[in-house]
Amino acid sequence: MTDNAVYDCPMAWCTNSFARRSELTAHLSDHPTESEAVDCPTCGRTFDGYAGLGVHFRATGHRPDLERETQRRLIGLLLGDGCVSAQPDGKMHQFVLCLVNQEFLKWLDEQLGWFSTGVAQSLSPDESAATSGLEKATDDPDNYQAVYRLTSHTHPFCDRLRRRFYPNGEKTLPSDLSLTPEMARMWYVSDGGLGHNYSTSGSATVRIHSVTYDLESMADLFHEQGFNPVIGQDLLRFNESDADALLEWMGSAPPGFEHKWERASSAAATYGER
Repeated sequence: MTDNAVYDCPMAWCTNSFARRSELTAHLSDHPTESEAVDCPTCGRTFDGYAGLGVHFRATGHRPDLERETQRRLIGLLLGDGCVSAQPDGKMHQFVLCLVNQEFLKWLDEQLGWFSTGVAQSLSPDESAATSGLEKATDDPDNYQAVYRLTSHTHPFCDRLRRRFYPNGEKTLPSDLSLTPEMARMWYVSDGGLGHNYSTSGSATVRIHSVTYDLESMADLFHEQGFNPVIGQDLLRFNESDADALLEWMGSAPPGFEHKWERASSAAATYGER
């Protein structure tokens, strides 16, 4: 990293910074570029890909406020698999979500519009398997697939999320949080699913899994909305009519996660992202 740098590479996976814009421009040629033109949502200027728009945001501060529904969507995903990683002092934060469900990430990319920098493969199946000590994904193909990453542009709202969810460096459940249907829907696609007992009980069981949050505090969020989850081992369980009501309250399934709403299916999906 260059001393006294003021121009950071906008690509989320790159940590290079430069003292001159010309140096950053030359550096960006080393990165794959997007062919699709993107417009600044504030001034309308057009750029050849996300990197150019990111440089423009950093130079001008032309980042508009996020719409309320987008904020709720990000909070819900942050409750699940999303993250806002720590940054050096003075650097603005960004939102990152890694999943194997590429269809959902592409849908999310479209929903986020200018705020997203796109979807890219983060790990190959073999690289995913290597994180668990396996040599090849084919040794356990059901559990090791390609992992894809969606990264946002840096934004003040991400700074606020970082302070709110990571007050001591570790992700925690904010004490002032009140769930909305969209927050719950995004949380559910990350950490939830239908239980195994549909075929025997005739009614879906919904589960939301967590090893991060205090389960009593999680349950309180749903109590406030009129639901009565049962606390299990590292999960909340919504039984019978409560599960049906929760699925209705959250709204329709986003692309890629229809199976988590298929209450009439004879083979219910287990909890956990797929």
